[in-house]
Amino acid sequence: MNRDDPVSDLILDVSGLKCPVPVVRAKKAMDQITHGQVLHVLSDDEVSCSNFPAFVEQKKYKLLKTYEDKGIFHYFILKK
Repeated sequence: MNRDDPVSDLILDVSGLKCPVPVVRAKKAMDQITHGQVLHVLSDDEVSCSNFPAFVEQKKYKLLKTYEDKGIFHYFILKK
């Protein structure tokens, strides 16, 4: 994690899982948090680069930050 990452309320590591499992697990995790909280998802699935932005847009969440570090993609998703 970077020092300037948003504060996350829940971290979900879906490394090693392939599409569509990371998004399915993220949806379940988003159901566990409340409005205004942030989910931090870690994934090593390259397909997640297109899946997570589409998921966030479809569900009307907000993607606060995304980046890749050493093969791990980080997604910070705000539940509005």
